Amino acid sequence: MHSRFDLKTTLLNPAACDEFSAIILFCPFAFLTTAMTDRFPLWCLCLIFSITCMFTVPVASQENEWLLEDASVFETVVEDNSFVQVFESDSAIEVDCNAAQCVSVKKSVLGCMEGITVLPQDEVWVINARECLCGETDLSLLSVSRLVESDLVPTDLSELVAAHDSGDGLATVLYIHGNQTDEEFAISRGLQVYRNAFAKKAHCHGPVRYVIWAWKSEQEKVRLYPDYVLKSERSVMLGETFAATLNQFNDRNIIVFGYSLGVQVALSAFDSPLLDAKSHCPSRYQVAFVAPAINADYIASHGLAMGELCPVDKTFVFTNRKDRAIRAAQAIIRRKSPSEEATIEGLANAGKLNLCSVRSIDVFEEAGRFHSVERYTRSETLQNMLADLVNSVAVNRATNDFSIE
Repeated sequence: MHSRFDLKTTLLNPAACDEFSAIILFCPFAFLTTAMTDRFPLWCLCLIFSITCMFTVPVASQENEWLLEDASVFETVVEDNSFVQVFESDSAIEVDCNAAQCVSVKKSVLGCMEGITVLPQDEVWVINARECLCGETDLSLLSVSRLVESDLVPTDLSELVAAHDSGDGLATVLYIHGNQTDEEFAISRGLQVYRNAFAKKAHCHGPVRYVIWAWKSEQEKVRLYPDYVLKSERSVMLGETFAATLNQFNDRNIIVFGYSLGVQVALSAFDSPLLDAKSHCPSRYQVAFVAPAINADYIASHGLAMGELCPVDKTFVFTNRKDRAIRAAQAIIRRKSPSEEATIEGLANAGKLNLCSVRSIDVFEEAGRFHSVERYTRSETLQNMLADLVNSVAVNRATNDFSIE
């Protein structure tokens, strides 16, 4: 089965159309062109272009979140704005490199570049967990790097932990990306999130130690639904790896920031018994979830949460009533668990998730209908609430000693 063809959607966003849409759109163009010119070679050229679209369009976006349910329920695709951004992008970003690190990253899959400024008071780190596919807790599989003089320099996880424990006043943020993201885009999208969510509001909060936690989530299967299922199941298992990462830090004064399937990675980590070793720790994680996509089987088989041992202080969930990825993920949950709530807030209130003080915020008016972390993090509401989390962590670290003996 294929998604319903929408001419307006296809024209504005080629990444949203499938192979049949490509034929419908471009073959009439080839026919009309041939009729007007009576040139057979031109017709052949247009036909080749149509065939090319059949194979390239479905895999055009590296960060598209495609959510498909089986044919008996529904089949839907999530539109990405990677192509639209090329034509509707903001004005050119002015980068001042005198007192800050400057990183050039791909703005879109078409190769358009932009500069990201890392403020001098902030740090950027990358934890690469792409070698972990089944929830491995062997931390030697992780590779860690730090942005130094605009280049990523290999380092060690112990260095990151030591920086966090140093009392330098930086709030540590661990960002977990979503599906359909390769290694290059994990870094480029992660830096875009840093710029939108933290750097733009730097005057409202203290400095941050921003850590991109990258996992293997690029497209691996030809068909989109089987590929999504593979990554959704992997995100559940990788909760153990992420929990092992969190467990290296000597306190929980950390912001966990998950996007789409990255939310599932964090949720699974909060369930992990690996965190029990710090169950007596008075500090707890501050959490921000954006456009959550939760594994339906995880909810169906999930028991009651840990209750008093909840490792989370408060949770902000940024959702979007027009985001078809969120709606599709919720529909799958309702189908497999009709008696369960489909939202994070509802599941947490029912005691099914290890989250406390959950607040959901609809940012459709600010983010639009696209399932795009770059657009979500443009939301001023999201930026302001993340600033509150950063300040909360900074205050807690300044006034309390939460280290574990």
